[in-house]
Amino acid sequence: MRLLQTGAADVLRLDVMTVGGITGALPVISVAHRLGAPVSLHISPETSIQLACGVPGVRDVETFDCSGNRFDPAHVLVEGGPAFAASSSRSD
Repeated sequence: MRLLQTGAADVLRLDVMTVGGITGALPVISVAHRLGAPVSLHISPETSIQLACGVPGVRDVETFDCSGNRFDPAHVLVEGGPAFAASSSRSD
């Protein structure tokens, strides 16, 4: 949060599960929103989508096709997950 408060970062890329799930993420997102920093959620899309649909300040949810993505090790931790189709974007 200090990075946002000092202007060293202009967007918050948040891993919801790392900060304690939805309960832990809500106050972090609230501070970022108050400071005018958009929030980009990543990893755990099943949880992140819930926040993106109902919490002000959440800009997007990053998802990756885990097969062959060396930057996202989630496929070695869990099985299943969302099905991926053609990409889309939304504007706020």
